[in-house]
Amino acid sequence: MAQMKYHFKSTQRNASIISIACLLFFVVYSLYFFIGYQSDLVALSRFLESSEPSTPESLLSHAWWGGLISAILCLVPAILLLRCLHFPLRFKALALLPSFVVLGLITGMSPSTVNASEISIPLVSTIALTIVSLIAIFLSQLFHEDKGEHGPLTNYLSPNIFILCIGAFFSISITNTDRELHLQLEAARQAFKGNYEAIGEIFVGETTTNTNITALQILALSKRGEMPERLFEIDHLAGSFSLMPDSTPSSLLYQSPHVLYSHLRAVPIGFKGDVTTFLEKALERKKSVMRIESGVYRYCRHQKPLVDYYLCALLLDRNLTRFVAELPQYYNLSLPLPRLYAEAIAIYRTSLPSEAQGLYTDELTDSLFNQYQTLRSSYPDNAMIQRKEALRAYKGSYWNYYFFR
Repeated sequence: MAQMKYHFKSTQRNASIISIACLLFFVVYSLYFFIGYQSDLVALSRFLESSEPSTPESLLSHAWWGGLISAILCLVPAILLLRCLHFPLRFKALALLPSFVVLGLITGMSPSTVNASEISIPLVSTIALTIVSLIAIFLSQLFHEDKGEHGPLTNYLSPNIFILCIGAFFSISITNTDRELHLQLEAARQAFKGNYEAIGEIFVGETTTNTNITALQILALSKRGEMPERLFEIDHLAGSFSLMPDSTPSSLLYQSPHVLYSHLRAVPIGFKGDVTTFLEKALERKKSVMRIESGVYRYCRHQKPLVDYYLCALLLDRNLTRFVAELPQYYNLSLPLPRLYAEAIAIYRTSLPSEAQGLYTDELTDSLFNQYQTLRSSYPDNAMIQRKEALRAYKGSYWNYYFFR
């Protein structure tokens, strides 16, 4: 293949300017891509590779240093191509297409559901776009620039800008755009940093979720002291397993389960039962250090999260009989109860009136529950309307979860 030569100094100068401009564009784009758009994914990869314990400050360092190193690595093929091949001025940006592919490949990983340290990459799209890039570079070498072509710099900007936009599309086509994973990573990072207010804001208006995301939302409520009152404002609750991250190693993103277990002061090492049983056994161990006053276990503020997690697990499983039996051990029924616990007792009293004699009563809760029952009976032939009206009028109540989820 004949190498092309520039025949005018102005053309040589324009070639240098365009090359530098393309490289600068790529540097800025790649830094934003790594440190902004995919910062959590970059921090996760650095976190998994690190053998030292991480701190909230080191997570930010993981993202910055990981992004900077990755951007430099992506530049290597572009610099080599610009040095080894002689591109026409209109096609200088073609040298960066492989770098855009590498950029997308580095952030195209997905943590394995079997082993968090193993990743999968979009191999087919990566190979396809690599081939397209190499073909475009090969064809550019067949293009002979006219010997007399020494126009102004602006003549060559538009084609190169267009090629850079195509390169950006290449990187976005390969990179990981799994919203569920990104939401989980962001929430786990905030939990690791102790910023529990931010976790609630992350999921406002979001419908994407999984077991780990739900567990992080519940952890944030508990850390903010809003458990159990706001538990049923969270969508997609489905049984007591919603309280805990799943058991796969991929749930160890940013060690979010460790934050939860530290909060509960109980770790399920080697435990293979259900969530409710784990919480019950953890509480049994804590009872040995609790004082008993008037038949009620007196627990400190550090033990309260575990108590509420256990009672809420029973509510999530709709096990009201066991809930009513366990509640008096931890709460004095002569004092006002949390709203959700009173709502659960209202259902129990209606379902089993003979068993609820002398049980805790709250006139306001009982009145609201009667109104709720009236609303449900207003649409006896249309369950969809019944559900819609109940969810709208009694948002966040245990009644909606018990009857409609």
